[in-house]
Amino acid sequence: GLSVLPASDFRNKVGKGIEATIDGRFIRIGSPRHIVSTGVSIPHISQARIEQLEAQARTVIVVAEESRLLGILAIADPIK
Repeated sequence: GLSVLPASDFRNKVGKGIEATIDGRFIRIGSPRHIVSTGVSIPHISQARIEQLEAQARTVIVVAEESRLLGILAIADPIK
C-alpha cells in the first residue's frame, strides 16, 4: 500500500486549490490558472495538453512543488 505523509500549514484556496507543506516541500494542487497565478511556470507542451483535455470537457488539476510543475490530472464525469 501507499504510505501517506503528514501535511502541515494546510490552506484551502476556495474554488482555486489547496496548499500544504509535505515532508518539508511546499505543494500546490489546483486549477491551472490558479497555479500559474502563484508563479508556477507551465511548459508550452504541458499547456497544450491542458487545453486538449479541457476541450474534451475534462476538469484539469495540476500539482506543483514550489515553482515546478509535477503533474497534470484530468477528471471526467461521464453522463450515465
